[in-house]
Amino acid sequence: MQSKRYQYNFRNIGFAYQTPEKADIRTTPVQGYELVNYNYKRFAPGTDKSHDVWLASLAPEGTLPLHIVFAESAIDAMSFYQLHRHRPNFAQALYVSVGGTLTNGQAEAVVDRYPDAKIHGYMLLLTMI
Repeated sequence: MQSKRYQYNFRNIGFAYQTPEKADIRTTPVQGYELVNYNYKRFAPGTDKSHDVWLASLAPEGTLPLHIVFAESAIDAMSFYQLHRHRPNFAQALYVSVGGTLTNGQAEAVVDRYPDAKIHGYMLLLTMI
């Protein structure tokens, strides 16, 4: 992407956002992207940040996760996994990034899709669910 502020081409990492209500996140189409770089964080045009989330499931294929870890960003979720992957509860969890502040739409979509899973995350996020 071309920067309007600087005369450089920046390459951003894009975290794919999906709608959690779909049947299987492994086959659900990507709905949008969170674009991240140094001092840069934006959502690609058309991304529905009020409902869609970044999802990473480590549960075995064909099974539902028993634990869900909410995080503000995908990097936070991956860091949490690295720190806690040895714990059985988190080795096969669903990791969810909300791209900043958790919305009611995001929380309801994930919790409705996985009603039996135990919720984990930042205290701020947990108080909103």
